[in-house]
Amino acid sequence: MPHISDEPIFLKLEAILEACTFQDLTGQRLRKVARLFKFLDDNGELFAPNLTTQDTLSARKGLTQEEVDRLLNSER
Repeated sequence: MPHISDEPIFLKLEAILEACTFQDLTGQRLRKVARLFKFLDDNGELFAPNLTTQDTLSARKGLTQEEVDRLLNSER
């Protein structure tokens, strides 16, 4: 048990240790999340095999302006 005169110092040390513990736990949690994102990025096709990437989107042929006009002007 700390002496009465040591109380302010004890409380400050306790606050410092608490902050260090919190920071350590936060860092561990962030590392886990970063590893999860890396894993999902590397293995995304396992979870969503039909997922479209930017590369496949840009490789697709879009509609010509004539086809768009025909669709918009068609009667329903």
